[in-house]
Amino acid sequence: MDWARQIADMQIDIGKMMAFMQYAMQIIMAFLMLSMMFIMIPRAAVSANRVKEVIETDTVIKDKKHGGGQPRILCRILNMKMSASAILKATSRY
Repeated sequence: MDWARQIADMQIDIGKMMAFMQYAMQIIMAFLMLSMMFIMIPRAAVSANRVKEVIETDTVIKDKKHGGGQPRILCRILNMKMSASAILKATSRY
């Protein structure tokens, strides 16, 4: 189709040409999205199987010291003293 010649000869108007181009682009994009779905769905299925395997795996590391009960949190106070020159030297690299 020679759209430019038909428009110049007033056989077709610009609006019809633009509508055709927009519909053609919508169809092309629909096929592009469909092809991307064919690529992404198998990847998602494999990832879902991996996540399922991780969730269903029994833990190997057990807390033997406390009998596997509630985990205990140990907090200690940490004091750190630095001089002003040491702080400037440590932060001047960044």
